[in-house]
Amino acid sequence: MCQKNYFDAHAHLARHPEDLDRIVEHSPVEGAFLLDISFYQCKREVEPATPEEILEVSRRYPGFFIPFAFLDFNQPPEIVDRLKEQGFWGLKCIRPRYPYDDERYFPYYERAEKLGMPILFHTGVISRADRTMLPEGVSTSGSRMRPCYLWGIASAFPELTIIAAHLGNPWGEEAYICGVSYSNIYLDLSGGGISYRLEWLNKYFDRGVAGKLLLAVDATYGRPCYHQDILRVLNFWNDYFDFALCSREAYRHKELIFRGNVRKLLRKEK
Repeated sequence: MCQKNYFDAHAHLARHPEDLDRIVEHSPVEGAFLLDISFYQCKREVEPATPEEILEVSRRYPGFFIPFAFLDFNQPPEIVDRLKEQGFWGLKCIRPRYPYDDERYFPYYERAEKLGMPILFHTGVISRADRTMLPEGVSTSGSRMRPCYLWGIASAFPELTIIAAHLGNPWGEEAYICGVSYSNIYLDLSGGGISYRLEWLNKYFDRGVAGKLLLAVDATYGRPCYHQDILRVLNFWNDYFDFALCSREAYRHKELIFRGNVRKLLRKEK
């Protein structure tokens, strides 16, 4: 059994996934949050898995793959209860019609808090998708997903675990405030350009936020070629921390960032 060094806190699954036994049993990956993006109505090189496939894979590899459902704000708030009953552990929010902190969304957050379901919010720039690629009511705009919109949610629902994805590019200062000011907000290191993430770490790493970071790749599991890419990215982060950040005071948080913080969240939300 390979030594487990990483937990990938932002991942997706391919339709009809392959080669999962190898990465589960013979890689340094300890686990991954699988986020449902099946709402995209477009032809991709690899089609995203259905919600049912995500749940099936999570049942087949319990404790390794952790399922996150797409939170569709076009559905009534009771959808949160149904997703929990289906077996989803967390929720993913992206492309809202209104800013995340619009009080019309509060009934969803209230239910998630009560049920112990963390919510991962996409923050910052968004991939290009025109209206033909998205279901009705799912926005093409990125301006409603600024990290600052999470501040009010974190205050209103202090027991709700919030993950701000992608460090809020280009609103990095807002993402930093999320992590350093709110005990229930974590930040994942996925997405966007690598130069932005390295610049962000160089600026904020020693300013009290390191203990709130989650290692993440934002790649797709279920294809051997993608698994190799995932491992290369994880190894890059390991080398970057050990060579570029090892002299920094916050380097002591490396194990927390790589897997410890996720372990705490998994224990908290059981």
